[in-house]
Parts: sequence; C-alpha cells; structure tokens
Amino acid sequence: QHTDVLPVSILADKTFGKDFLSTESITFSIESNNHYTYVLKDNDKLIGFVIWEVVNSSESSKLFHSENSCYINYFSSSNLIAMLNQIVINESYRNKGYGDFIFKKSVQELPSE
Repeated sequence: QHTDVLPVSILADKTFGKDFLSTESITFSIESNNHYTYVLKDNDKLIGFVIWEVVNSSESSKLFHSENSCYINYFSSSNLIAMLNQIVINESYRNKGYGDFIFKKSVQELPSE
C-alpha cells in the first residue's frame, strides 16, 4: 500500500544505503503490473519487505542484462519468470524466521501459469 512506501524506504536506506531504493522506485513497484511488493508488519511496525519482478519468458532478457545469457534458454519453456529483486528484514527481527516466512508467503502469492 502507499502508506508503506516511507517505512519501506527508511528500512531500505538503513540496509542498502541512502536512496538505493527511492520512494519513487518503491511506488513504481507497488503500482507496476509486473512488480510484486509484499510487506510484513508487527501491528504497525515494519518487519520486512520483499520485491519481485515477473515477466513473460519472451521478455526474460530484461531480467538478465544480456541477450546471450544462458538463463534465457533455460527459462524458454516457462510462461512466466519471477526474479527476487530485494528482500529485507529489520535488523531487530533477523534470525527469527521472518525472512523465510515472507519469502515463502510471497512466492505463494506470485502469479503462476
């Protein structure tokens, strides 16, 4: 949700460095048809987030930065391909299974064919 953009941005700044994920890029991920952003909260406190990008196999070269990538042939039999862009857990919640939880839960929510 748009109310999560600022907390996600603050957590990303603490984890990756200032403006690695701008509020604009987070908003884009939320509004995009091929990006899937999930947050995990404890009441209103952000525990972590994950951002996926999903493309058709014909667009897989967008994910791998090279038309000659060996991955393109590997994924050619799939209809959709998902790439994990970021996964972040708040430092005070690390090593408690939250990363595994948000990863597994978000995979279940991704579109599949």
